[in-house]
Amino acid sequence: AHEKLLDTLRGVFEANPKAVAVVAFCLHGNAPDDKVMAFFDRARERGLTATEVDVVQRGASESMRGVIMATDPKRARVHTWVLRLS
Repeated sequence: AHEKLLDTLRGVFEANPKAVAVVAFCLHGNAPDDKVMAFFDRARERGLTATEVDVVQRGASESMRGVIMATDPKRARVHTWVLRLS
């Protein structure tokens, strides 16, 4: 999935080789982690550089604490990646 997004990014980067895309996300368990992370492999297959630049464990708000932290703390772990033209 996300093929159209990758095609769009590739077009933006070709038009402006200095452009970057910052991708920040949390793993929510609605899809297997390896399938989510495969997005970056597909980006590389399209000639993009994909670099993880940060991972930060956040606390959950009071209203979300019972939903997120009690079941899976990775839902509040923010991964940040940068995509650019290789």
